[in-house]
Amino acid sequence: MLRGKQWAAMPILMLAVIVGVEAQGGGKGKKATTPEEAVKFIEQAFKAGDAHAALDQMAEPSRTLHEFELTNLLTDEALRKAFDDKFGKDPKFVAGPSVKELLQALKGLRVHAKQDKGGGKVELKVWVTDEHKPGKTITIEHTWIALKQGDAWKLLVPVGGPSGKVATRKGPDGKDVEVEIGESGKDPDPKEIGYIKNSLPKFKDLMEKLARQIKEGAYKTRPEADQAVRAALGAFRQANPPPKLDTKEGKSEEKKK
Repeated sequence: MLRGKQWAAMPILMLAVIVGVEAQGGGKGKKATTPEEAVKFIEQAFKAGDAHAALDQMAEPSRTLHEFELTNLLTDEALRKAFDDKFGKDPKFVAGPSVKELLQALKGLRVHAKQDKGGGKVELKVWVTDEHKPGKTITIEHTWIALKQGDAWKLLVPVGGPSGKVATRKGPDGKDVEVEIGESGKDPDPKEIGYIKNSLPKFKDLMEKLARQIKEGAYKTRPEADQAVRAALGAFRQANPPPKLDTKEGKSEEKKK
């Protein structure tokens, strides 16, 4: 179900605790009085491993998209743990970092520039610095949009990773700094957001049920359990087909028919 680029995009994706990362403070429940403060609250939440608090700073549809991404990662992590606890670790599988470890790989968020667009809307150039390998960091410049909603500022945070393009910027000390430019991706179709909101709770329930069945001994062997999971996911996809989106490609294909 994933649609993002796992973690060059992770400092902006890990934003909801669905099945396992405990809230630990951070920016949870706080109302940002400025766009910069909203960014600061997300940074605090990441460093605390508190994904709920980070999600709390986001505006729709960003919140739904990031919840979707993270639910996939967390449910997969929980299911994998159920397999390992019941049948032992699979020597053929190389596990990556945990969700909490990915959250805490964030080394810093900094608003490099901003532009007031009027009407309670501010464009931010946010530098996201992440330790993608031990001792090695990468800084990606993302474009976020801050929106004034009531008495608080919320953030539109696109789903996307680095584009591979590098730009030179002036750092806070006046020296040249090379940063990668982040991809913003396409704006989500309203049908897609509706589909996610409708299907995500059912997907989460299914994955939790499968993990529970494995723990309770419903399957005698790992292959038997794996086959049951694959069958259940296949049935879920058939019962919950994604909507047909109004894309240029789709329209051109219809004309050909």
